[in-house]
Amino acid sequence: MERSIDLNKALPLSLVAGFFITFLVVNPSRYIASVSRSLILFAKAVLPSLFPFLFFSGLLTCVGGGYLLGVVFAKPVSKVFHAPPISGYVMVLSLVSGYPMGSKIICDLYQSGMLTTEDAKHITAFCSTSGPLFILGTVGATLFQSPYLGWVLLSCHVLGALINGIIFRPKKQTFSPILPTVQYVDSLLDACIKNSVNTILAIGGYITIFGMIGDVLVDVGLVDLTGKILGFILSPLGVTDNLCYGVALSFIELTRGFDYIAQSGVKTTTALPYLAGLLSLGGACITFQSMSFLSKCGIKASYYILTKLSQASITFGLSLLTCLAVNFG
Repeated sequence: MERSIDLNKALPLSLVAGFFITFLVVNPSRYIASVSRSLILFAKAVLPSLFPFLFFSGLLTCVGGGYLLGVVFAKPVSKVFHAPPISGYVMVLSLVSGYPMGSKIICDLYQSGMLTTEDAKHITAFCSTSGPLFILGTVGATLFQSPYLGWVLLSCHVLGALINGIIFRPKKQTFSPILPTVQYVDSLLDACIKNSVNTILAIGGYITIFGMIGDVLVDVGLVDLTGKILGFILSPLGVTDNLCYGVALSFIELTRGFDYIAQSGVKTTTALPYLAGLLSLGGACITFQSMSFLSKCGIKASYYILTKLSQASITFGLSLLTCLAVNFG
């Protein structure tokens, strides 16, 4: 069946695609190297840590194990978040494995009939989080060489997500218990493997493309311009240009922005609130990854971005209070 082309969507997307293709043609070595770095990052850091979580969480969902785990958290999540019991399972996996695991599991549960669109929206508000491996290992120990900073970030990040869930909870419990659907065992492993492979390849694709996009935006001066605008706005607060440039980079991809901030020599107490807020916001790469799953649940990008802005503001405030209350280097 043929579909008519929507020019309102096709024209801007075509211009964007043409813009990046031009850079690939004009300076192929620069952007081939950019793509190679992103692929290496994906292969060494993301694939080994995330793929097992994708497989085993998919297995749990298919056999109804998530429902059983949800029973354990039934009272806390229903009382605190007015959310269905299964959201406890989503919350645990999201906190343990990080972006975009929470969104992926929400999508799986929605497609299996265990969540409605409204349920998925409520759960998204507190089940879209980074994981301890990235916060403690990559950010705290590796980039900033401060395990203590990593623990502060993790604490504020988790608490910010929980508070965000309370803010976006419905006024009353509106969900109804739904029993899980269980797949036949003879096709279960095959289905979980294929689903996990497709998902991890999609995530790798986002990481690779946004790595190149980040380099293009740096080369055309857009990141520098964004950093200068932020510097102008935040200069009364004593925020340095280096921190503003790192924040601008983080809007595209977190690891790259955080690495720049760490190398720029910004004081820890100055950088911490911004790191915490950015960690909860997620950046463009994580936003697109998450929305690739949440859009299948009927969740609009505007709602997701609203919840992330709220979560980022809360986490920023919590970490700022921590800096004021605790003296650390």
